[in-house]
Amino acid sequence: MDFTLTEEQSLLGDAIDRFNARTQDSVSRRRRLESEAGRLRTMWHEVAALGLAGLLVPEADGGSGAGMAEVMVMMQAAGRGLMVEPLVATAVVGATLLVADTDVSRRTRLLARLVAGDLLLALAHAEPQASASMQQVLTEARCQGDEYVLQGAKSLVLHGGEADLLLVSARTAGSPQDLEGVSLFLLDPAHPGVVKRDYATLDGHRACELALDEVRVPASAMLGRAGTAAALIEHALDRGSAALCAEAVGVMETLLAQTTEYLRTREQFGQAIGRFQVLQHKAVDMLVQLEQSRSMAYLASLRADAAHREDGAREVSAARVSIARSARAFAQSAIQLHGGIGMTDELPASHYARRLSLLEFWLGTREQHLERYMHLKQPDRVAAS
Repeated sequence: MDFTLTEEQSLLGDAIDRFNARTQDSVSRRRRLESEAGRLRTMWHEVAALGLAGLLVPEADGGSGAGMAEVMVMMQAAGRGLMVEPLVATAVVGATLLVADTDVSRRTRLLARLVAGDLLLALAHAEPQASASMQQVLTEARCQGDEYVLQGAKSLVLHGGEADLLLVSARTAGSPQDLEGVSLFLLDPAHPGVVKRDYATLDGHRACELALDEVRVPASAMLGRAGTAAALIEHALDRGSAALCAEAVGVMETLLAQTTEYLRTREQFGQAIGRFQVLQHKAVDMLVQLEQSRSMAYLASLRADAAHREDGAREVSAARVSIARSARAFAQSAIQLHGGIGMTDELPASHYARRLSLLEFWLGTREQHLERYMHLKQPDRVAAS
């Protein structure tokens, strides 16, 4: 299979690399991390001006009408530049959900704001009480007349503290593990009864814990038909997972380059430490892990929109598990090869290593994706074995 990028895809990656070279220096990045919301709003408008916010939005709605191949290019470049902007939360997961809105007027209005960079989105789906299953939804939405009353809690809401609009999953029917009965609601974070605890994560991004205490929303706040949101949420999360896989590859590319440069220039016992064979072997192991992860990221991007959803979901989870395992070993090797300086905040390599270490916890942990992969294995083959 030919994985050569098209001219347009190459230009997209080059444009983001140039943007990162201009804006992602250590001083600018630290200023965004230390700002109240974790990043400057003006920077997101610049990201939107590149067409990244509306990458997955159809051309009829003012977006680029691109696919997951372009998302892969975008996220690899984002990883190389260690971007902290909410690309996955807004441009991938949020956009996928919003495009599916059946309220045409609302969809048109919100997508226009999204493409312009005036709307940040966050999916609130994971829950603190959830088991190994990513499908478990305990948050309730009780129908009372022409309103729904939301009660529950959400955890690890990626960039939820910055979001202008939350997409909250809640159960309108069925038991916690049922796929049917899950609905999706558009919720203003400032709505009465919504309590957020925003915090910075170790990798430079932000997340929040969300408590919903008798939150009353009109029935019109529901996105789509009642009880049918599970498949849409799963698709959005698969796209987000594929994007995280691609970002991990970009992070690993830069971290490997930084590590090999350090091995060439750091001297010990009168020679560059890169001449020691044991360190060369470790660097080669990192290269192998990078190329394996690149292959799995390609697989995830190709299969995130698979027509047969179970096959695609299984392969996306397989990629997440494989890359999470490789990324952790890769980050540890990079720090070991740098020695003590690799742990310092002043060294860019430490920030890249931290991002790799945290990627396995977003949009489902490694254990959850492994459980999902096993659950989605073809039952006839499992029974035959």
